[in-house]
Formats: sequence, structure tokens, C-alpha cells
Amino acid sequence: MARTKLFIVLACIVTAMILGTPVHAPAFRGAGPGYGPGCSEPGIFRCISGLDLTEQQRGDIDALETATRAKIFALRAELQSLEIPEALFAPTIDTAALETLLERKKNINAEIFEIRHAAMISAVQLLTPEQRAVMLEKKSPLFFSGPGRGGRGRYAGRPDCPWR
Repeated sequence: MARTKLFIVLACIVTAMILGTPVHAPAFRGAGPGYGPGCSEPGIFRCISGLDLTEQQRGDIDALETATRAKIFALRAELQSLEIPEALFAPTIDTAALETLLERKKNINAEIFEIRHAAMISAVQLLTPEQRAVMLEKKSPLFFSGPGRGGRGRYAGRPDCPWR
């Protein structure tokens, strides 16, 4: 009888230890802001890098990507320096100052949007018609449609590249 109780107590302890061990669930790709882990900024450069590029094309695209990243990172730094939470949750709210900050945030986001589109157009213009045809064959409707039309806003996980 004592042996059975000891066995039951030990079994309960072992079971509690096994069930109490933390299990880390892997995060799924695409969670969080931006393009997700490991994806280039903006996404067109990653897709183009998968093509058979000449050395001249690769150098031009790398220079364009570096310039684009520098512009976007500078704007993002400015965006993060805006003190919107401080102005929004201050003891006394200065509506005019808050509206100025929010307007600047909107303008910065619009500038980033324009820089990305200009970079996409410039990068695609560096490709040959054959290379553009390859990209067109592999296009994903996810890249060409916006939120509400089956675009990124409706997908939790995004592919690494708009063209698969």
C-alpha cells in the first residue's frame, strides 16, 4: 500500500514537471510590422535578385537599393522622433501641435510610399524585356492588389517575394 502511494506521488511529480516545462511556439513568418523577418526593403529588390542579372544590372540595382534604403531609413528615424504619444497623452492637450505632428506623420508616410514606388519603377526599367516577362509570369495577385481587394491586409503571413 505504501509502495503504491509512493509510486502515485512520484508519477504525479514527474507529470507535473513535464507539463510545467515551457514550450516555445515558433513565430510564423510575416507577423508584426513591415515585410516580415529577412525580407528586403522594399520588396522589389529581393524579387529582382532572383533573376539572371548581368554584372552591370546587379551593380545598378544594388546602388538603387542602397540609396532607397538610406532615404527610407532617414524618414523612418524622423517618424520615430515625432513625439505623438507625448502630445496625445499629455495632461493638457495642445490640439494644434498634435494636428501638426499627425500631419507630418502622414506626409512622411506618403514620402516613403513615393520613394518605394519610384525605386520599383527604376529597378524594373533596368531589366530587359525578357526578364520583365519572367517576372510577369511569376507575379502574385497579392502584390498587385491592395487591402480590401485580396491584398496584404487580408493575409497574416506574406511570401518573401511578391512573385513566387
